[in-house]
Amino acid sequence: MAKVLWELPDTTKSSDFAEYLTAIGREGSWGSSLEIRALARLYDARIVIFPRQFHFNVAAVHTQQKRRVVVLLHNGSHFDLVKPVKDKEWPKEILEVSAELPPTMRGGGSLLWKLPSHGVDCCLGSYCLDGRSGTLLLCGCLRCAGREASGDVEQDLEDRVWQCKFCSQGISVEAARSAGVARIARDKQAQQHPQHCPSAYGRSRAAESLVVPAMAWAAPYAAPEAKDIDAVKAEILFLCSHQVGKEAARAIFFEVAGWFLEPQFAIDVATLSAMWRVVVRPPEWSDILPLSAGPLSPLTVVPRLTPTLESLGWWTSADCRVLCRRDRLGIERHVHIGFESFRTIVQWLRYAYRARYVAKTGRVWQHKDRGPDAACGLLCPTPSRAADYEFGGHKLVFQEAGADRNLTLAAFGAGCTNWFFNCKGNFESGHARHRCLCGQLHPSRPHLVWSCTHTASLRQGIALPTDRAAERLFARQVPQQPPAPVALDLDGFLEELTEELLPLLTHSKLFVATDGSSKQDVGAIGYALHTTGITLAVGDCLEDQSPFRMELKAVHLLLRAMCDAVRQSSTQSVNCHQLWIVIDCEAVIRAVQGCQGFDYLLLLEQVRHSRRVLGELGIKADFVWTPSHGKKPLWAPPAGLDGAHLRALNEAADAAAGRCMERRRHLSARAQWHRERQQAVEWEVQALRTVAKVASAYQGYLKTLGHGPRDDLFSVVTALAVVVLRAQFLVGFVFYYFLVFFNVVLASTRPALNTDMSAKSTCFEAVVRPAALELLQSAKWISPKVQTTVCFISGISLHELSGIVNGSKLWNGRFKLSGWSLDFVVFVAQQVLYYDFATTPSTVVLPWLRRLWL
Repeated sequence: MAKVLWELPDTTKSSDFAEYLTAIGREGSWGSSLEIRALARLYDARIVIFPRQFHFNVAAVHTQQKRRVVVLLHNGSHFDLVKPVKDKEWPKEILEVSAELPPTMRGGGSLLWKLPSHGVDCCLGSYCLDGRSGTLLLCGCLRCAGREASGDVEQDLEDRVWQCKFCSQGISVEAARSAGVARIARDKQAQQHPQHCPSAYGRSRAAESLVVPAMAWAAPYAAPEAKDIDAVKAEILFLCSHQVGKEAARAIFFEVAGWFLEPQFAIDVATLSAMWRVVVRPPEWSDILPLSAGPLSPLTVVPRLTPTLESLGWWTSADCRVLCRRDRLGIERHVHIGFESFRTIVQWLRYAYRARYVAKTGRVWQHKDRGPDAACGLLCPTPSRAADYEFGGHKLVFQEAGADRNLTLAAFGAGCTNWFFNCKGNFESGHARHRCLCGQLHPSRPHLVWSCTHTASLRQGIALPTDRAAERLFARQVPQQPPAPVALDLDGFLEELTEELLPLLTHSKLFVATDGSSKQDVGAIGYALHTTGITLAVGDCLEDQSPFRMELKAVHLLLRAMCDAVRQSSTQSVNCHQLWIVIDCEAVIRAVQGCQGFDYLLLLEQVRHSRRVLGELGIKADFVWTPSHGKKPLWAPPAGLDGAHLRALNEAADAAAGRCMERRRHLSARAQWHRERQQAVEWEVQALRTVAKVASAYQGYLKTLGHGPRDDLFSVVTALAVVVLRAQFLVGFVFYYFLVFFNVVLASTRPALNTDMSAKSTCFEAVVRPAALELLQSAKWISPKVQTTVCFISGISLHELSGIVNGSKLWNGRFKLSGWSLDFVVFVAQQVLYYDFATTPSTVVLPWLRRLWL
């Protein structure tokens, strides 16, 4: 009898059913038609599979079951559940499907589609599912996975309306024949959420998570208007202006807080990411395109890609698989899509936006004459327009600043000026507070830090700046990262590796250790072939020199060389039937054995393909993870393998890769770049710490001359008043909790009341909440206090309130807790006691208390 070959989740085949059960039982393994049949029999359910593409007919299993029906949608890689929206019963046509499932089907899944049971049954992105005919109809609309179908499906298809299920924003296209670019309108209310975060870091992270994605989720297809982008950016800057200073340099702010806070940057990243996805994983509908359409190009699929590349000065290769740009030195740089990390493109974008914002920083390029008596700095020359900066020292100083206000302001290029400390002080022109420590008028930040004779002791040991960027932004020039060192001929190395493997094919089990090494963005890969005496190493010249890519590249070259060696050994006896790849990187093993990927998807597909080809040639390739550098002394390899031998092979491969990496790194441009970068960071940290010390010294000096708005008696009294009001607010809540507790105690002493708790809870959910919702919907003019009172009593969350009351005053970011009086808190407590709030879950009260206190 012929052996039955079971296809494993990694697409390899095995004749051992126990091995198949082990592989399919691992977490993350995708199921196949075999598991679907087993589930149908186990749960006695009829399972109907609709294809999202035309790669098989609509099929069903366990067709004898007519009542318990499960409908799944297979999109080529996932099984997604489909449920009816209105009717409880499926259309009878679904129960008539009887075709068998194809044996090669496999996938995972987690999505849910809702299916109306009339007419065209479901709108799934760019497709319509017709339950009556059991076919999929291409509707020609934009491919948006977040789209939800409306009740009237035909009208929905005509209007072309898509809505994101995460942020509720939508894109509207008049009709499929319209050639206009879809436009997205920003939701003003969604921008208000970050204002409730207490710190600059928290607000920036909230804005990065909530606001910017709402602008960029449709960026590959929709172009937000410039005024909307500027408005969002202005609000983001306003959110953090109190903590970082209103005069903070924009280039430093986005570099320290994160460039994804810059809406246009996030939009460009989203567009380039869509281009990357089209190349590495073409859309499913590309399989049904006619041959006359030619190969699918991201320039046609992603409408906003061409304007984005033109604005950046970048271009693509003819097949759109290589992204190109020219650096400051005129060197043409390349990123191979699917073979390198997308982080390289993000780094390129940082270079472009950093240069763009530095070029717009007026204090670097312009000198403002403030009069002959004004205290000025060193008046250094302007830097070169081709200069680049990384502001690495500013990031470190911001992280270490903590509660040091002057150090935080220094990290953003703010504070430490006479204007800053005297702002809104209304001092007379002859007041002593307008003078510097040295007696000059209106000292600027460069003067206080670099020129004032009384602060000379604070700047000892720091090299003086040589240009206006170092003088005013406290930033040293750092060139852009140079190309990787030139590599040897990889084809020649592949031939050498194949020749070394040929005589080793006489072993029944072949052990090869691979390793990747990288330092200062210079990488190399190394091999140890069966014994520690045979080692090879090489490097390449791609932009991405990360350790992970080096590890993955080493596996790729090994599998290719093994395939070539087996083909060339036709005249020799090949006894090898098992290749053990010894590797110390678990991430690479998981990536190769998985079915997903983004950064290195095309490289992973080549590795998986070479592994399948090697299996067809009679050699099974398996990974064995081995701890590196003597880690995990209690580790034991799989049964039948020698752990000491595996560790020795791994150490030999690691040593070979390390030696090759050091040879390539020595005297390389990237090593020199890292040294210059580190020197710039050290100087910037010293300079910024000096700025904070000078600011503290000057602030202390000004206090001896009179009180300003930041340290006068009125501000102190105001601050104390705010503290008292907040304490009053806290006391009110303590009093409120006491009353609630007292009410609970009273309730516990009354058995009759205790027996009625469930009825009260039911009454609360059935009467109080609906009445509160109706009140908030009908009376949108009510004040924030009344809104909060109603929500507090009825248990309505802030998220529900934001959806009910459009433009609610609670979300305008200027509603201060200090305005809440004690009588209002008592009033809330009285209302709570009136409704016997002790019967409601504490999960309603505690989140509200935290939200309100923040």
